[in-house]
Amino acid sequence: MNGVVVVDDDLNYLELVSMVLTGSCGVDGVRTFGDADAALRHLAGGARPQLVLLDLHMPRSHGLQVLHQLRSLHRQVPVAFLSGAVSEQERADCLAAGAVAVLTKPVGYAELVMRLRALVEALRPPLQ
Repeated sequence: MNGVVVVDDDLNYLELVSMVLTGSCGVDGVRTFGDADAALRHLAGGARPQLVLLDLHMPRSHGLQVLHQLRSLHRQVPVAFLSGAVSEQERADCLAAGAVAVLTKPVGYAELVMRLRALVEALRPPLQ
């Protein structure tokens, strides 16, 4: 998979997710953003990632708002949420808005690798 955009206000978590995506999931071209506005500017500028990973709860932007803004840009890129605490109602709202997955942030490294690897594999195009 080429091109994943990761948006999270926790800069340490951004670094960890980027490392897992490139090192354990075989993703090329991971771009990280500490705030939603910078990510939306990047995506509005013509970037074509194969996946956007969003934190649901960020200080200035809620992940669902970012998803709606992304869709208003006519971008149909798959979006998955990766957040610390997600209620069942939030999970349902995210999926209804078009998210491909809603994952809670795992506490362990091995679990993070497993979850991200499964997500990336599910989105890879089949071999021809």
